[in-house]
Amino acid sequence: MKKSIVGFALTMVLVAVGAAQVQSSAEDPAGENAKGIVNQPASFPPPGEATRYVLPYYTSQTLLSGDRSVAVVNVYNQAKVSCNLTVEFQYATGITDVCSITLAIPGKESALFCSRPVADPLAPCSISCPAPGLTFNTGHAYVDSTYTIPTCANIAVDAQEVFTRDPADSPIESMSRLSIVKPNQPSIGD
Repeated sequence: MKKSIVGFALTMVLVAVGAAQVQSSAEDPAGENAKGIVNQPASFPPPGEATRYVLPYYTSQTLLSGDRSVAVVNVYNQAKVSCNLTVEFQYATGITDVCSITLAIPGKESALFCSRPVADPLAPCSISCPAPGLTFNTGHAYVDSTYTIPTCANIAVDAQEVFTRDPADSPIESMSRLSIVKPNQPSIGD
């Protein structure tokens, strides 16, 4: 009886491993994990996209009197083809997107992704979280791009936090560069 229980347990482990392998290949049809692109567990990019960068901190505020901010993420598509790019904003330490915005960026062009709508000249946002945007949020964000086209991994990202005082978001009080880190890599102290 002891042998049959051990045999049954071993069979169950092998079935579970086999099922995990099938699920893993279904979730990663392009074999991106084999190419060194590993999604953060808390990042849920749209189908056909992979997480390329993490912003460990952002804030987007309008509700506190005299305290206003917006996160502006500039993404440059270095590929020669159009690629879908997504910025996923997540609240605090959570793993749920509070805003996920996607835009197709033509090759050799850039776009500004904003945590809330703001006017030019503060930031001529190409896309922003739907109005009123993120108005009382602090958290982290992910930048994703198409993985079905290998050259779409070739993106450049810059991110700024912009602080203002009045409801017109003018004038700019200060700006701060946000850290940008590759998934599953340590920050280099930037």
